[in-house]
Amino acid sequence: RELKIKSLTDIGNVYNIQGQTAEALQHYLSALDMAEKYELRNLVVDVYANIGQIYLTMENFQQVEVYFTRMKDLCTELNDSLSMAYAFDGLVELHLHNGELEKALECAEAANRIVATHPDAVPSEKLTGLLSLAAVWFEGYHNDEKALMYAEPALKYAEECRQPLFMAHALCQISSIYLSRKDYKAAEQAALRALDADSSSFYITTVLHENISKANIMMGNKAKAIAYFDRHKNWLTIFSNKNYQSALTEMEVKYENRKKELQIETQKTIISRQNLRHIALLAGIAVFALLLVLVERLRRLQSKRNRELAQMNATKDKFFSLISHDLKNPAIAQRN
Repeated sequence: RELKIKSLTDIGNVYNIQGQTAEALQHYLSALDMAEKYELRNLVVDVYANIGQIYLTMENFQQVEVYFTRMKDLCTELNDSLSMAYAFDGLVELHLHNGELEKALECAEAANRIVATHPDAVPSEKLTGLLSLAAVWFEGYHNDEKALMYAEPALKYAEECRQPLFMAHALCQISSIYLSRKDYKAAEQAALRALDADSSSFYITTVLHENISKANIMMGNKAKAIAYFDRHKNWLTIFSNKNYQSALTEMEVKYENRKKELQIETQKTIISRQNLRHIALLAGIAVFALLLVLVERLRRLQSKRNRELAQMNATKDKFFSLISHDLKNPAIAQRN
């Protein structure tokens, strides 16, 4: 069971990296159904995190709040502080979107505090907490210096992990910060390093191409800017097509699910009607049987009454016969 749930989650992760959000979400939800069915609560926590991230990608912030809040509550019950950090990271994006900067900073600091002090925290978890803080200071407060102060240590943890995707993510953040600081050469270098590290994520790759194009425009490198701008458009087209296909697939999934629900409801209605018919038939049989019992009882009562009347008539006849005999003898004697 656990292996199957983890396999479904891993497949969802692959689809997620490729930008196929509908397919990823479908696998995550299947994993969640199994984990909840067999009450594997630790796995439920992991799947909540993945589903929350998918809804972040889809910008469905209502569902983001639902799943990361559920994750946070379950982590509290399980006393799993390390997973709690992931829940806080997810809520950071929600609060940034809602413009709730203080709440976003509070969640980012809580996440970073957990992973910085937890004895079992690995570098990938530590860099996530730092990137959340960098995002709040960069996207929320527009403080490039503070953002860079957290993004650069995050890159060191990414290098320790030796995970190319983590390095690309950290370098993408650093590239955007340098671009905001108008340090265009550093922004381009960070973006190129990120592309060399990993280009599997559609979202990160499109941002990196855009950053390189903007940096070269500002540096006067028109030919290079146009080349990367064309690549940026191509990546956007691919990403948009992926999102379109994902959205279409998601709609198809929802349609099929709704179709199945309607079929189930129809079956339930048919079964309910059949049950009502059976109940009505049984009730009719019961009433008919009751009527038969009553008729039989009345017949027996009538038969008993007839026997009693016949017995009374016989008694009466015998009585009159005796009276007649008793009257006849004195009369004959008187005559004689």
